[in-house]
Amino acid sequence: MLKYILTKLNSLFYLKFNQSLNWFITFYVNVALLPLKDAMKFPILIYGKCYVCSLQGRIIFEDTIQKGLLIIGKSDPVRSFDGSTVINIAGDLLIKGKAEIRRGLHLQINPKATLELGNHVFIGDNTTIICSKQIKIGHNSRIGNNCTFMDTDFHYIINTTSKIVRTANKPILIGENNWIAGYNVVKKGAITPKGTILAGPYSMIGKNYLSQISEYCIIGGSP
Repeated sequence: MLKYILTKLNSLFYLKFNQSLNWFITFYVNVALLPLKDAMKFPILIYGKCYVCSLQGRIIFEDTIQKGLLIIGKSDPVRSFDGSTVINIAGDLLIKGKAEIRRGLHLQINPKATLELGNHVFIGDNTTIICSKQIKIGHNSRIGNNCTFMDTDFHYIINTTSKIVRTANKPILIGENNWIAGYNVVKKGAITPKGTILAGPYSMIGKNYLSQISEYCIIGGSP
């Protein structure tokens, strides 16, 4: 009943803040995704304007539950647009420590999919994450502003000669200590070694680099 009331209130009140903690959405998301005893510790803090589409999935914290393990929506006076955070969690969100996602996030985790964020992961402003299978971002990795992560093509493609149908979904596995610069696109099947730098803007990756580059390399363009 409480979850139903909160859902209705969420649709009625599209709260507008800047750097302020959005107490209503923070309360709503914690209560909807966590047992009440954990929710009251407020491990999830949401700032600014936020619209919640769905919270039918789960959030799993590997660390001891405490305030502010996941911070969403803080703004940057240079990089933040006057936009909202949009959250749609129908699958699993796994937090392996502490993580921060800045303002303007568009997050979609589909049913049976898992988004995993390592300890001290930082995701910049206006980032879009669409997870249909698995997206994993390793410990201490940082994502610049205006990036896009998609582990799906949203449709299947057939080779008209061989009649082979390509899969529409493949996991994205970003290694530890990676730096994904701003305005880049990370597509299905992208796997990077430890310490990789993806130069920006407008680079695009979508394949396994473990056998092609060593750790602590810089890659760029649309290889």
